[in-house]
Amino acid sequence: MINFQRLLRLTIHVSLGAFVFFTTPSPALTSETCPVSRITELLENGGYIVTHNGQIIEQCNSDQHYIPASTIKTVSALIAFTILQPTYRFQTDFFYQNKVLTIKGFGDPFLTSEEVLVIGRNLRARGITEISELVLDQSTYQVVEPPDGTENSRNPYDTKNGALAVNFNSIPVIVSDNGVIESAEPQTPLLPIMREIGLQLDPGINRVNVFAYPSTKPVDNGLRYVAELFIALLDQVGIKVSPQYRQGHVQSGATPIYSHFNALNLEEVVTACLKYSNNFIANQILLQTGLELFSPPASWPKVHQTIATVLTNQFSINLGKNEIYEGSGISRRTRVSPRFLIEILEHFKPFAYTMNKRGDIHIKSGTMKEVYSYVGYFTDGVSYDPFVILLNQETNNRDTILSLLAERYKAHLERLNHNLRSRQP
Repeated sequence: MINFQRLLRLTIHVSLGAFVFFTTPSPALTSETCPVSRITELLENGGYIVTHNGQIIEQCNSDQHYIPASTIKTVSALIAFTILQPTYRFQTDFFYQNKVLTIKGFGDPFLTSEEVLVIGRNLRARGITEISELVLDQSTYQVVEPPDGTENSRNPYDTKNGALAVNFNSIPVIVSDNGVIESAEPQTPLLPIMREIGLQLDPGINRVNVFAYPSTKPVDNGLRYVAELFIALLDQVGIKVSPQYRQGHVQSGATPIYSHFNALNLEEVVTACLKYSNNFIANQILLQTGLELFSPPASWPKVHQTIATVLTNQFSINLGKNEIYEGSGISRRTRVSPRFLIEILEHFKPFAYTMNKRGDIHIKSGTMKEVYSYVGYFTDGVSYDPFVILLNQETNNRDTILSLLAERYKAHLERLNHNLRSRQP
């Protein structure tokens, strides 16, 4: 099952065969001739589109480019579904030789404590009882630099990506008023890295980015977290593990002993990603898509190449002046138009169910400082009709605009029904 509670806690702590009518502005209503309405009065710097059956009902500034924030996750999800397929499961491989266990990562974004415990049981069932050293192989990813737009803060949304990561690269720590440090999760034991970082935290429940703190070991904090979690949980299942670990590669002749496929498929991973707007997951799935499309190692240049290639070849959507720097929306350099996102949403219709629901509306929000966005679908009871709201302004009017667009949509349906009835004999 998806660990929704963990993602919820994580979120709380971080607080296109194209459709011609979308790529060519309607002569009757171009993006430069916004209708005079209550909606446009609310626009300081923004644009919107609402559609029905592939036709634009109303639009304003639909070809202008704005920071989309987390609404760009729909692009990442569409690309991943197209290349990896919804049933795809992330993999982690294990090799054993002379009591040395090598863990080779392939970008699993949901390698949680629960999954590591399952791995331990499977290794024990395969006869492993003693490990003298852990070797951590993350050679399938070449992403030393963090996603564009991150600031290396304590917030989990600022963490790095990589081939081998546990618990979303965030540690859960409770610090009591008298300085006692405990794990904030029953499934995650208190680890040395948690004690060390906990000494730098204020009292209370903390969930922090492991990379925000200086490394005190030969490996970075991400790999240290992986090693210490595996050591602790393998011990729980009866495997004696030496506290020795290092970064390295699978050695020639090492015996492949186990390939672990995550309990969650891509459909479930994307649902969790959109539900909790998890930046780490969004970039992991896009990096993995680039790896599958262009071979290892995964890298940010391959992410950019993947976005352009898939959108052009699979959906006939040209990026043009739209710029996407990473897959989560954290980059303020990412700029897209409402029209571009409408095209994305047209192709994302089969996966609308992975979005959050607000009443009958499927919706994905995007929020940053002076960035307030919504994308999603209204429905006439039969089909899904995309809408986009992108605001780059001080005033957050997106909920009011959404309500007004819903009224426009409903009025449009009523007119269509009236016209249909009037033509009946």
